[in-house]
Amino acid sequence: MKEENEKKIDIPTKIEYEPGEKSAKKHPTSYIETLIHFVKAGIGAGIFSMAQAMSLVGYINGIILTIFLSFVCLYEQHVLLKCASNVRKHYGIEGRPDYGETFQLALLANDKWKKHARKMKIISNVFLILTQLGFCAVYFVFIGNTLKNVMEFFGYSFEVRILILFSLVPIWLSALITNLKFLAPCSLLASVCMITGISITFYYISQDLPPISERSMATFSLTGLALFFGTVIYLFEGIGLVLPLQAEMKEPKNFPRPFGVLNVGVIILTTLVISFGFMGYWQFGNEVAGSLILNLPPDEVFYQSVLVIVACGVALGYAIQFYIPIQILFPLIRRSIKLADNNPLISELLFRTIMVILTFLVAILVPNIGLLISLIGAVCSNSLALVFPVIIEYLVKTRGEDKMKPIHIVKNIFILLLAVIGFLSGGFEAIRGIIALYT
Repeated sequence: MKEENEKKIDIPTKIEYEPGEKSAKKHPTSYIETLIHFVKAGIGAGIFSMAQAMSLVGYINGIILTIFLSFVCLYEQHVLLKCASNVRKHYGIEGRPDYGETFQLALLANDKWKKHARKMKIISNVFLILTQLGFCAVYFVFIGNTLKNVMEFFGYSFEVRILILFSLVPIWLSALITNLKFLAPCSLLASVCMITGISITFYYISQDLPPISERSMATFSLTGLALFFGTVIYLFEGIGLVLPLQAEMKEPKNFPRPFGVLNVGVIILTTLVISFGFMGYWQFGNEVAGSLILNLPPDEVFYQSVLVIVACGVALGYAIQFYIPIQILFPLIRRSIKLADNNPLISELLFRTIMVILTFLVAILVPNIGLLISLIGAVCSNSLALVFPVIIEYLVKTRGEDKMKPIHIVKNIFILLLAVIGFLSGGFEAIRGIIALYT
């Protein structure tokens, strides 16, 4: 008989489909739609910061470290998917638990740690919410900086914060879309805008390249490595999306397969990130801007139009990042406030409006895109992508009398050390840079 606290887990006991079966969801997503969502989430504003990140460590270091960190993040995403499947089977749950519920169930199934289950679910959800809302704040900052360049081209000078304010209404409207299926057209259009912007930018930075010997192959600086780590983890931290995206698929089994959404998506993202970062650094060296797109010629209409296209792509991508924190927070609101339960749609739209305004205020407070990305990556994304999956795997593999194999212990210790170093150094450097903005 299950313990009393096991009965209180906040997960549905009946959800629409079993593993390997077709989803009975009202609006399930296809393989392509899910891949679009996944890739779009990865090619947001952060990809344009990769060239500056590579300038901090040198292009050889940058390429090697990017491949390594993307592999580690991919591996940990697969770990999370396997652990989520494991706890589902252990409890006989028909549905698919999300990130926080997977953490909670892994703790409940382990006698040594079950008393911490509820609090660790809350902690993991807090980090997930902060990460996703942080991404949303970065989108505001990116749009503001991009529009500033465009306005200056036409002879108008606006403070970045004013332009962030101008972007509030269109972003708010996109955030009112409540169904992931209906977000697919937005994601597709956003992906088209981003790919167009990336392609044109890539073409520009590939012209008249200086000798590669003028660029540093490897730079060893604690500050540079710390900020680079934060930026790359920010780019590859899609772990908050993997369980919800899989749960929304017609064929969930196609998500983790060798040629499934996860592996194909990460390969596409890694190729884009390395190519973009390397070529941007090669072209501009240490003069590269925090967002590479700001290095486009400020006196040519064509290239300024690219800035507008990319800004539109980022704005349309806001809603997919916004989806996860709302999925976690709004059910809590409905349980806590009777009025929200009586008027669910109006209540959700009002709540979404409040959360959009919150991310807008964060962007107003920290309008430096490079520092904001590094801070979110080093602190929140780092914990979600590296620390928590290691803990969840340990809990699942040491349930009852089971023990972890020595190779898994060594691997997990290495990943935890990497995470702690990145957390402390990257977080410190980003916070120091943000403080410097106001002193």
